[in-house]
Amino acid sequence: MKKNYKKLIFYIFSGVTVFLFVTLLVVTCILFFITPKKDYSIVEKRKLTEFPKFSLSSLADGTYTDNITKYVSDNFVFRENLVEFSSDLEDKRGIRVDGVKLYNNDLDIGETLEKSIDAPLKKVKKMRIGQETPLLGEEVKETIDFMKDLQNIDIYEGLSEEEIIGQQAGPLFLVGKTALEIFYGNSNISADYVNIINNYRLAISSDVNVYDMVVPTHFEFGLPEKYKGEVGKPQKPFIDEIYANLDPSVIKVDAYSKIKKAYDRNEYVYFRSDHHWTALGAYRAYEAFAKSAGFTPTPLKDFENKRIEEFLGTFYSSTYDKNLKESPDFVSFYAPKNKYTVTNYRENGTDTYAGTLVYNTVSNISHGYLVFMGGDIPLSVIETDASTGRSLLVFKESYGNAFVPFLVGNFDKIYVADIRTFPFNAINFVSENNITDVLFLNNIITSCSPPRIKNYLDLMQK
Repeated sequence: MKKNYKKLIFYIFSGVTVFLFVTLLVVTCILFFITPKKDYSIVEKRKLTEFPKFSLSSLADGTYTDNITKYVSDNFVFRENLVEFSSDLEDKRGIRVDGVKLYNNDLDIGETLEKSIDAPLKKVKKMRIGQETPLLGEEVKETIDFMKDLQNIDIYEGLSEEEIIGQQAGPLFLVGKTALEIFYGNSNISADYVNIINNYRLAISSDVNVYDMVVPTHFEFGLPEKYKGEVGKPQKPFIDEIYANLDPSVIKVDAYSKIKKAYDRNEYVYFRSDHHWTALGAYRAYEAFAKSAGFTPTPLKDFENKRIEEFLGTFYSSTYDKNLKESPDFVSFYAPKNKYTVTNYRENGTDTYAGTLVYNTVSNISHGYLVFMGGDIPLSVIETDASTGRSLLVFKESYGNAFVPFLVGNFDKIYVADIRTFPFNAINFVSENNITDVLFLNNIITSCSPPRIKNYLDLMQK
């Protein structure tokens, strides 16, 4: 009797388990088919897989069934909630040593990055090295109320430095409510950057002003003192070395000093959840460029200031860190009041469409930086009412997007070239369009990145 009782209990338990499993499976399937499908994941910051179109060839080579699997995976019920739940569990992992949470503490990230960096590019023609060209113009008097755009969130939540918790996650270092992209740097690669810029200077007519601006990232100023020397490398020595070795006729733009002063004033010059600077950070660099290029910068108060309240950028989508999510960034942007038109070119160099310098809205919380020019365009041609007799070509990566809108009052025509997709030969483009000024604008990581340096080399050979 006792044996039969145990069997009965076993059968009941097994039956209930099977019933619950089948019920969950059926409910999940029903929800999968009736819930609306998304085309973009805000949490993962990527486009989701669309339902594939059927063809005999795709069925035969297996891509059709593979894409079906990806579609089901990307549209699984409560997928984003599960991803966030997984990140919360991940946050509980690791150990804390001296206030630092270590991820993959058996991995030397710096050594790994050094090994993964491509061999330095073959050196292009060397040029003479001289003293730095003096900056032009007088120091520009500050014209705005700095309290207007101060960081409205204390990133350290009132903690003492000893209480600050730093969390290393891949190439990122999370401290308080801020993520910082660790900078390691490589002198051999930055020397390649110098050689490329010098060769541009040699190839471009001496009548054209050539400027170089290397921009520090948030890591340079945001890393607490207790971690300096232990995490990554300082960026200022790399910028100084680049500028010292550029040809003397290349005008060096000291954005570093302007941004540092602004950061020390607690201005909101970098995002905490994204790798870009803010519009205010870009404006400080614009002031530095004005000093180098010999024009008076348009006061910030003369732009129309607007704001998007919530923004979670690339660092959040890389970490799903709950501290970043609980304190999202905001996006302030400044629309020029000058009259201007924007013509955007596609990568084929012929198809065009109308654009603008700033957009008032974005599609979701992860797209905040797209207010600036709508993202990375192969070539944008901006015609203004400035009547200065000057035209400017800006070679840039995405950092330049927030910078360009400030220029419309200073140049009659502005050409904005994304170094990754610009469709023309760069040297020919300068001469064919009678450009008077050329600016190379790159963040410090770009100047130490072989793929980006190769982009510059490729633009000379198209």
